[in-house]
Amino acid sequence: MKKTNEFIYTEEVTGDIVNIPITLLHHHHQNPRKEFGDLSELTESIKQNGIFQNLTVVPFWFELTGVGCDDPKQQAEMGYLVVIGNRRLEASKLAGLETLPCIISNMNKKEQLSTMLAENMQRADLTIYEQANGFQMMLDLGDSIEDISKISGFSESTIRRRVKLTELDQEKLKEVSSRQISIADLERLNQIKDVNTRNKVLNDIGTNNFDFSVTQAIQKEERKIKEETARSILLSKGLEEINYSDSYSGDYKSCLDKHFYNSDEITENFDTKDAEVFAISYGAVYFKKRITEEEKSQEGEEEANNERTREAVRNRIEQLDNIADIFEETRKTFIENLPVKTIKNNWAYIVATHIYCSITDSPYIDEDDYIEEFRVDFEDEDEDNFSIDTVLDKISDCPERAMLRAIILQINPSDKKYHDNDDGEFTVNEHLDNIYNLLLKLGYKMSDMEKQYATGKHPLFTPDEE
Repeated sequence: MKKTNEFIYTEEVTGDIVNIPITLLHHHHQNPRKEFGDLSELTESIKQNGIFQNLTVVPFWFELTGVGCDDPKQQAEMGYLVVIGNRRLEASKLAGLETLPCIISNMNKKEQLSTMLAENMQRADLTIYEQANGFQMMLDLGDSIEDISKISGFSESTIRRRVKLTELDQEKLKEVSSRQISIADLERLNQIKDVNTRNKVLNDIGTNNFDFSVTQAIQKEERKIKEETARSILLSKGLEEINYSDSYSGDYKSCLDKHFYNSDEITENFDTKDAEVFAISYGAVYFKKRITEEEKSQEGEEEANNERTREAVRNRIEQLDNIADIFEETRKTFIENLPVKTIKNNWAYIVATHIYCSITDSPYIDEDDYIEEFRVDFEDEDEDNFSIDTVLDKISDCPERAMLRAIILQINPSDKKYHDNDDGEFTVNEHLDNIYNLLLKLGYKMSDMEKQYATGKHPLFTPDEE
């Protein structure tokens, strides 16, 4: 190692190791790694053994200009940026070292960033937030997705997903990136098209509320697209749109045989019959016609109020049906991803639950219920050739999970709600309680909204006066 008694500032690139005072070494501004984690072990090693591997540095002003500072004195006072070895620099400060072995480089800004990414991107403790910003910086410097993939070792699809995260609120992303966030979580978050909605749901990522929040957001966007399509068709047919709240003001009455709760039923060939106006609420389309003065006097205010009350109850039940469907999907997703080891460790409890529910109240299940429950694993199968042998072949790798699904279906094949279909009031559902007891035993975490719904404390169970 080349040694000098007194350091003299230089930008000369010789490939020799130079001992540079630690006061002249600074963390690189664009280093994708912002947090250095626990440095105690590295610090202790440096105290005992010193630095085994040199740092790679560039003159400080390379960060701004790509060349050295015009004022040599100022550049000498500012020192160098560390391209490779930022973590060793921080640990060396803690260890009390005064100089560090370095190699001076003349890498340009793009080369510096590429080098730091290659050094840091494969570290297990590099946060998703840091990865996303690192990839975006490389794109800003002119690298392609393919170039970044070769440098970092990440697939092009992963890089695209990470870069998409830069659209999010960066402070919020940085805050939540310390949670246990999986790739699947990020994939689901990216399914939400509106970035403002993604930022709202980002608050819940890594928590028990995330599955519900993201499913609700996706459904809301899908519903909005269907609503816009239906709205465009109906307006083109000459109907006038009114606010949902105004549709029960006493100036309108319902027409057609039913409300269309799935707005995608409205097509170009849809017959509006004698409808004059329409209203849209929660994906449902309501067709109305104006009430004449003579009809108003005949109908009376009391009947109008009754109709408003009935419609408010129908709307509330529709919302409750929607969240019940979301929670059902959340439970199925949990079972699908449950480790086999967890099922085996709780097998006695699973069997006991099955026996208990069968003795106390075992509802009838037909063959179609089983096929529907397992269809998630057989989407690619030819429906005409779907048979018992197909099922046996599919579940052979994990019969335990198949048995768990069958038990869940046995406990509660159809009634998956905590609300009454007639008035939307909370109702006790022992079958669904048994499912939750089983899933909680297996590690399931209920979201806050789910707990409110299952205990009758959801706001929709205590609505304002209809």
